Amino acid sequence: MTRLESFQRTVAKALTGLALIQVPLLALIAWALGRDGWSFGLAALAFAVVPAVLQRMHRPITILAAAIAVALVGQTSLLVFAFSGHPWQVEMHFYYFAVLAMLSGFCDWRILVAAAALINDLANDRRLNVEAVTEKEYYDRQTSSGTPMRFLGIMVSIIMAVGSSFAAMNTMYAAVARRTREIGTLRVLGFSKGSILLSFFLESVLLSALGGLIGCLLVLPLNGATTGVANNLTFSETAFNFRITFGVMAAGVIFAMIVGAFGGLFPARNAANKEILAALREI
Repeated sequence: MTRLESFQRTVAKALTGLALIQVPLLALIAWALGRDGWSFGLAALAFAVVPAVLQRMHRPITILAAAIAVALVGQTSLLVFAFSGHPWQVEMHFYYFAVLAMLSGFCDWRILVAAAALINDLANDRRLNVEAVTEKEYYDRQTSSGTPMRFLGIMVSIIMAVGSSFAAMNTMYAAVARRTREIGTLRVLGFSKGSILLSFFLESVLLSALGGLIGCLLVLPLNGATTGVANNLTFSETAFNFRITFGVMAAGVIFAMIVGAFGGLFPARNAANKEILAALREI
């Protein structure tokens, strides 16, 4: 067995395991969406069993790779079908590209080396006067004019995050000041400083998460908005869509929770360090 075939066998084992893991996940997703989880689970299992059996029979890698490709694409189709009529159905199609990326493990690296050699020969041949680049590099150059806009967006996000941290801190300090009596009562009842710190800290994080969810809902109408960036090299315009995916919303909520954690840590510490007698004087 060559080194390439050994690597492809390892990839096959990993992807076969992934296909088996996806069986209960697809059933659970279908059930959560109000569909028949058993039907989706059995269909996903039927796709996953074939490459698993071929794996045990030590069939040729070409046959095994084809069976794994059919299994993963079939399970992805079940996932897309489960989201029929759901706003996230379009986003589920991106899993096809993830499957294609994983199946690239079956590619022959020698072809990639030959392509790299061809690019090098074209670049060194002065008679042709051409430059060979990959498709990804070509589109990266086309969209390079959008880098300043991206940098500006990151800077604005950082500034707003700092401001939001101070706003959260101010809100939590006000909440601590209003609840001085409650803090004193909790200390008398035997609650430790750590418990009070944790309660105020979690309150800040949960409020930030709620704010992040509200922000995601407010920005949803912009989903699908189209704009463009001019390319000063080719005097053309590169158009792109403003897409709000589940991953983007999840990242936004997590970022909001991090901001709330920074903003709520010091007020929570202040609440935990309040003296019992000073807190009870407010009663």
